[in-house]
Amino acid sequence: MTTPPPADAPRASSASAPSPADAVVRDLRALPKGHLHLHMEAAIRPDSLADMAAASGVIVPMPTSFGDFSEFSATYQGMLVVLAESENLFRLIDEAIEDCADEGVAYVEFGASPQFYVATFGSLDASLRAMLAACAESGERWGVEVGLMITVDRTESVEAANELAHLAAAYADRGVVSLGLANDERGNPAARYEEAFRIAKHAGLLSTPHAGELAGPDQIEEALDVLGADRVLHGVTAVQSEPLMARLAAEGVCLDVCLTSNVLLSVIPTIEDHPLKRLVEAGVRCSINADDPILFGPGVLAEYALARPTLGLSAEQLAARALSPVACPGASAEPKARPAAETAAWLAGCRPPPPPPPRRRRPGGSSSRTPTSRRSTTTTPSTPAGTSSSTGHASSRSGPGPPPRGARPGSPHPGRSSVRQRRLQRRSRSSASTAGVTC
Repeated sequence: MTTPPPADAPRASSASAPSPADAVVRDLRALPKGHLHLHMEAAIRPDSLADMAAASGVIVPMPTSFGDFSEFSATYQGMLVVLAESENLFRLIDEAIEDCADEGVAYVEFGASPQFYVATFGSLDASLRAMLAACAESGERWGVEVGLMITVDRTESVEAANELAHLAAAYADRGVVSLGLANDERGNPAARYEEAFRIAKHAGLLSTPHAGELAGPDQIEEALDVLGADRVLHGVTAVQSEPLMARLAAEGVCLDVCLTSNVLLSVIPTIEDHPLKRLVEAGVRCSINADDPILFGPGVLAEYALARPTLGLSAEQLAARALSPVACPGASAEPKARPAAETAAWLAGCRPPPPPPPRRRRPGGSSSRTPTSRRSTTTTPSTPAGTSSSTGHASSRSGPGPPPRGARPGSPHPGRSSVRQRRLQRRSRSSASTAGVTC
């Protein structure tokens, strides 16, 4: 069973809302988005985690505050126990990608840790192949392109990091797009992992470390200078240095920002104080992301809904945040081209063109899944005391991987035409709290 996360939520201010005469209501769900900062395990649905925990007889405690890293560790360790069952991992992946489709995500880049699943699949390589195969199948099913960011833990050894970098490099053209670096920056400098990131960059992977979240702008500079960062996850302390903001803008480095996470971890005092708009106005490329929804609450759609009234981002600024990660290296040509047209239509207040028909599935590719309620997109963050946190092009299946989806328990999955109808319905429905934005 699981215990609920904190629910004391800050409310969005309406001070920056436009006048009724100028208002145009646009559906945020219809805005095609890239989602670049999403840790795979933390994308699990609360109901699914509760089901898995109950079936496994495991208690997965949710943090009751955000002042102690050990609470995060306990939550992650509990989740890893239930996800050690391969079917639970595949269910997580499928539902997380379905949730991305529901929130209008065209491209998602999961932070992935194959080292967590060696006992399940037998080796690092087999773990990664199983994850890639599941992402490929579910990405095709739900119409979302998926990439994996292999994540190095900055509290682990250099040797472990180099092993992960070599693994990521071996799959550079088969679904792995980047090498990340997570866990507490404080006392764990990025420079220790220079060799791992050199291996990744040599293979054509992106360098995407966490930096500038719990430590200052010097850690962002180290990520740029030593790790050759193409994107920086978080990076919000860049606002403390005008020269650094100018450099980020000039070099086109994207900051993958997470509003709610930054407040709950006391990186920023309140949502209203978040520097996203200041960074954007300084010319820094930024994306909006959810980070760890199982811990912090909102998915990416709710984060967009929070950004408009609270930070006063214009429709054009919201659209640029959504399109920026899709335009970044990582996504392939189709997710770069299609969202650009849909974004222009969204800005014009028009309904975007319908999605293309799903690609033909291979014979025997029908699936079933255990239905659960989706994560609520109306959840908004709480504001406890500070802490630290640890925390896509998918390939075709090769070698050991997940079993055929038809073998999974649950109701038969809808056919191709039903999937397309559901995607169209998702685009057309509107919710006052999360899908509608007045610009």
